[in-house]
Amino acid sequence: MPQAQLGQPAPRYISRGAQLHYLPAYSPDFNPIEMAFSKLKALLRKAAARDLANLITAAACALDSFSASQCLNFFLHANYATN
Repeated sequence: MPQAQLGQPAPRYISRGAQLHYLPAYSPDFNPIEMAFSKLKALLRKAAARDLANLITAAACALDSFSASQCLNFFLHANYATN
């Protein structure tokens, strides 16, 4: 499907009932992966692993600390649909 030119609302799509919804400016506060990476980086810094073997172990432990409810909260905080 061809993309609409910037500033033109693609009249051919609109005439068929399509609606345009513009995305907000990017914000890491509303991106669930940014929240997860922030937590992961904090846990890795706290582990202070200085070699590859310990880093792999620390990463595995850090990832295991993410609960399903915590991940859901990342999406809820970012106002993503969760049903």
